[in-house]
Amino acid sequence: MSKNSPFIKESYGDYLKAIYIIALDQNPVSTSSLAKEMKVSNASASDMVRRLSKEGYVDHLPYKGVSLTEKGEKIALSLLRRHRLWEVFLNNTLKIPSENVHQYAELLEHVTDSSLEEYLDAFLGYPEKDPHGCPIPSKDGKIVRVPQCRLSELKQGQKAEIIQFREEDPVLLKYLYDVGIDLGTIVEVEDKVNYDNSSQLRIGSKSICLGEKITTTLIVKLL
Repeated sequence: MSKNSPFIKESYGDYLKAIYIIALDQNPVSTSSLAKEMKVSNASASDMVRRLSKEGYVDHLPYKGVSLTEKGEKIALSLLRRHRLWEVFLNNTLKIPSENVHQYAELLEHVTDSSLEEYLDAFLGYPEKDPHGCPIPSKDGKIVRVPQCRLSELKQGQKAEIIQFREEDPVLLKYLYDVGIDLGTIVEVEDKVNYDNSSQLRIGSKSICLGEKITTTLIVKLL
């Protein structure tokens, strides 16, 4: 494997990716948010943050949160690139449903060196997005910033196009596909429920209601 490949402990890489993704909405990232994303206790997340800080991957400000250093961000983007390239391959080439590719890409990203990454990218035709609409970082670590507007933020009467699934849980994705929500789907907010911020949505000729827990995972482009 290439000496230029940023292989580090798998657990370190998973945490760095999580910090990068959470930081798109919250920077610095709180330990509690990180623990929730990683599905671990706050104590476990705090212990990992201390180790990452000691290795120079993150900066940690007590009572404020954690942010990636340049070194940490480089690793996070490299792993995200490999992860998302594998998702494209698994979905487009092996025809694995997009709701199921995440788990396999999680395994493959950690055993992919820079040479294999280049072959994979070329074979796929240099894709810019993964099957969930997430941008694929370039080889030199650049990434296209997509609009960070969530469906939950839309007001009554607003119309938007679904451009990204932020959450890759297979059960959630299958549910969304089953109710007619996919990338490119046009939705219009018919009503908002103040009590729980759920949204009544018009999709084509049908109307569905989605809770805030789901609508916060959907990134949209206003029309």
